[in-house]
Parts: sequence; C-alpha cells; structure tokens
Amino acid sequence: MTELTDLLQEAKGLEVQSKYADAEVKYSTLIDLAQKTNDDILPAALNGRGITRRMLRKYADAYVDYLAGVAAAENIDLTGVDSPVSMRSARKRQLNSEIALAYVNMADIHRVYHNNATMAHNALNKAEDVIALIGYNSFLVEAKAYDQRGMVYDYMQKGFHNAIDSYLQAKNVCEKLLIDEPENKDYRNRLAQVQLHLGYCYFEKGTENLPKAYAEVVGALDSFKTLGDVAGVVNAVSNLGRFSHVEQDFNATLNYYHQAWNLASEANIGRAVTPIALEMAGAYLSLGRVEEAKPYLERFVNGVQNAEVTESDRTTMKQIFDGVASKYDAAALQVEGFSEVRKLF
Repeated sequence: MTELTDLLQEAKGLEVQSKYADAEVKYSTLIDLAQKTNDDILPAALNGRGITRRMLRKYADAYVDYLAGVAAAENIDLTGVDSPVSMRSARKRQLNSEIALAYVNMADIHRVYHNNATMAHNALNKAEDVIALIGYNSFLVEAKAYDQRGMVYDYMQKGFHNAIDSYLQAKNVCEKLLIDEPENKDYRNRLAQVQLHLGYCYFEKGTENLPKAYAEVVGALDSFKTLGDVAGVVNAVSNLGRFSHVEQDFNATLNYYHQAWNLASEANIGRAVTPIALEMAGAYLSLGRVEEAKPYLERFVNGVQNAEVTESDRTTMKQIFDGVASKYDAAALQVEGFSEVRKLF
C-alpha cells in the first residue's frame, strides 16, 4: 500500500510540474499494480491518468479512464473488510468522492472536447448527487464541481452571473477546507484555480469589475508561485496582461506577457505559448511597433498550424482579434500564413 500511495503522489507531483507525459506513464504503472492487487487506490489512479490524458489532448482516452474509475469505485465491496465500521464508512466516502470527481472530469470533456453544455451540466448533476451522499464542505471534489459548473456557464453560455455564483461557492468550500488544513497543497491549488477563473469572469463581465478581477488573479498568482505551479503562474500573469491591455497600459502589458512567455517557453508549455504570442503581438501593434510584432505573429501561426490551440484559446483569441482587428489585418499582409489562420477566428 505504501508503494502505491508513493506512486500516486509522484504522479501528482509530475502533473503540478506540467510533465503530463511522464505523469501518464507513472499513473499507468500504478494502475497495473492496483489492478493486480485489487487495491482500492485504483479509482484515484484512473481519475489521475484521465486528467493527464486530457491535458495531453487524448480526450477520448481520458473519458474512458473516467468511466473506468466510476466502475472501479462502484465494484469495490467493503462489506467483508475486517476493519471498524467507522473506517469502512470513511473508505466508502472516499470512493464516492472519486466517483463524483470522475463525473466532474467527464463534464470537463463535454465542455472542452464535445462543446456540449447540456451534457456537461448533466454530468455535474450526477456529481452533485454523489456529493450529497458524502457530505458538504468535506471533500475537495465539491469545489471542483462548482468550479466546473462556473466554467460551463462562463465559457460556453456567457452566463456571467451564474458563473460568478458557482465560482464563489467553490471558493467558499476551499476556504472552509483550508481552515482545518492550511498547508494542504491540493486545497490551496484548487482555491488558486477558482480565483483565476473568478477573476477572468469579472473581467469578462465588464471593465467596472477590473478591481475585483485584479484582486482574485493576484491572489491566485501568489498561491501558484508558492506551490511551484508553473502553468498556473503563466495563466495568472497572462490574465494580468489582458487586464492591463484593456486599460491601454501597453508597457505593463508587455511586461506581463514577457514574463508569461519566458516561463511557458522554459517549461515547454506550447499550448500556453501560442495564445501569449498573439497577445504580445497585439500589444506591440497597439504601440505601432509592427516589426517587433512580426516574430510573435509568426510563432502564433506556427502554433495554430501545429494544433496547439484549444477551444478555450480560440474564444480568447477571437476577443483579442476583435480588440485590435485593423492592426492585425494590416500586419497580416506581412506574415506568411497569417491571413489563413485569421479566418479561423
């Protein structure tokens, strides 16, 4: 059991470092061992591998892992386990939390890959049914469910009021969990993710909400730095760049984007570099510095042509294009392939 627990923690550690391919291998090793020993760590391992596969854009494989995680958790029989009733009850609640998490993760696939808000909400309804069985404010999966619901309302349906309500519920759960375990990195990371999403939602709702947007994203950035979550830092700094761009503080914008660019490049996070390249180009074009924008436009074109862009990225990029369309269109004539890529947005 100790070996399997250690493997699980190692795999999670690789995830935090955005080393998803390595994490997938580690999770696969763990799954093989758990299946051979019939260990009840199997649902957590399947959920974990599903998440890494999702980040590697193996969406169909991820979904299969989530379904397998539900089946594995439901098939574990604790009635014959020789342990106190309280321990069996705790283990059952943990297994149910993995079932709920699998449904939350399925909702994520429906949102990102299938682009189906109805199926995403249905999966989240199933997750919340299971959460009601294990108790509120007791497992992190509850915060993840509210967070995912917020993203469906936010990114897919532009229902900012409902999205903010969901994000605030998620934030409240995280803060309650952290009261008892202030050093818990999983709780801290989820709170940071929620703040990142909440901050951007405030930003999308209107410029009058920028102070709230900055407060949430800066809070997320501080946590990501403390946790050593490079991808989180990149996302937070990129958002600050977007906020300052709207305020037309282009020097601050470039400073934020250069930070994000350097971090993403060093960590080889191509999916982050591509949208940042477009945003940096937009800042340079807003300052009339066309020649300095060109290399980033070229990197952006290369990224899109190599499928480094998610549907979420496309939404963000369309907003960027719409904001400085005339400047992009003028520059497009000077960058090979840009005109064709521009039509995608």
